[in-house]
Amino acid sequence: MTGRSRPGARNRNPTRALRSSRGFTLVELLVVIAIISIIAGFLIPTLIRSRGEADKVACQNNLREISKMGMLYADTGHRFFPYARGGKSPHEHMNVMVEFFSTGETKLKPELFICRSWRGEKAEVDEEGKFLLDEESCSYTWSEQRLTTTDQRPLSSDKFVKDADQLSGHELGMNVVDTAASVSFVLKENLDEDGLPKGLIR
Repeated sequence: MTGRSRPGARNRNPTRALRSSRGFTLVELLVVIAIISIIAGFLIPTLIRSRGEADKVACQNNLREISKMGMLYADTGHRFFPYARGGKSPHEHMNVMVEFFSTGETKLKPELFICRSWRGEKAEVDEEGKFLLDEESCSYTWSEQRLTTTDQRPLSSDKFVKDADQLSGHELGMNVVDTAASVSFVLKENLDEDGLPKGLIR
């Protein structure tokens, strides 16, 4: 009986069992962490740029829609784009348009007037779905002149050039829409001393 081994002991390898139970070594873990860090270092800047471009495109779409609504306002029994008399703030100019469309089939939404990179709050909607803009719920500025749909002038834009830490893609300039609903990106060096396109108010 000396040549026989006990049942179940034939495939037992103490070295292999010990190796499979000890898990990863510290060196192996450090290698995996280093590889993940290298991959993240390549991907994160790309994701940041993509987010900035997406914010910029969403901002352009907002401005284009605002201009189209302004043209619709001007073509519906009005001679000029929405205009608040008496040197009002930009959001009060836009409130003229908001109130005008609040009772018709075409109702404007608060998020239309705020850039996606803006950190302010959206306007509060009441029980009837109506709202009014204020300084914090409107991230766009508006022309200080009484413009018609044939003036071909800047109508609206971002309030200011955004800071780089907002990752918005606006740190180099701002989106500007004209009275024909054509949006362009204006570089910072081409803005006036207030950081805004000429003919616009804060």
